[in-house]
Amino acid sequence: MKIYLNRMQREVLAVGAKDTFAIAGRGTGKGVVQATVLLNAFQSMPRCTAAIVAPNAIRAMTNTLPSMTMHLSPIPISAPT
Repeated sequence: MKIYLNRMQREVLAVGAKDTFAIAGRGTGKGVVQATVLLNAFQSMPRCTAAIVAPNAIRAMTNTLPSMTMHLSPIPISAPT
């Protein structure tokens, strides 16, 4: 599967920092970055605990989580063996 990334996405994901803060405008593809970072954390640390931070619950349920799940859905995820 090929995933095309814009410049901001490539730079953020290429750094691979422990803590990532992407201050970017609308339409820059932050959901792809969030989904990729979350997937990498889950695959590299199987029993990790992750937190998705949003200003409030409504914003999380309407903007953040749907975007992340949309970008995670085409990725085949298998359970560790």
